[in-house]
Amino acid sequence: RLHRPDKRNALSLRMWDEIRDFFGAISTDGSIRVVLLTGEGKLFCSGVDMEAFTAVGAPEGDIGHTALKIRSVGKHWQDAFTNLEKCGKVVIACVHGACIGAGVELIAAADIRLCSADAVFGLKEVDVGLAADVGGLQRFPKLVGNQSLVRELVFSGRNFSASEALPFGLVSRICPSREAL
Repeated sequence: RLHRPDKRNALSLRMWDEIRDFFGAISTDGSIRVVLLTGEGKLFCSGVDMEAFTAVGAPEGDIGHTALKIRSVGKHWQDAFTNLEKCGKVVIACVHGACIGAGVELIAAADIRLCSADAVFGLKEVDVGLAADVGGLQRFPKLVGNQSLVRELVFSGRNFSASEALPFGLVSRICPSREAL
């Protein structure tokens, strides 16, 4: 469960570590067969915690060392979602409210994606000048099967509803409410 409702479940540096470590640990745990990935509060996930991103990009001497630090942290974040994708357990993402940026990349690594009727999705990295680079852009086209649509959503940053996400395959079912998820 994403549990930072006061921060709209934005992914902090600690959460990236927890996601990586949790899905790495359960990969060898025979007592776990299914993981429900949910979010606490009004929405599923608002993306990357910009405070975490600011800390990652803080200058470290020269620009080369800063770039190496950013690359290293980016790889670490990619590993978190790769561990989720490859944990060997059925991971069911249950999305309610908004699922933005890294939240969309997170659910793209899940096996099954369900959402409530009020769910709204968006790849907002373009709005803040970031590249979506934690594996979602590799997974997302495989899910929806339409490169033109993927590029439209990534380059425009526009929101799309649950009723739009269903026919192109991001989600497999829309439930009437969060409770029904």
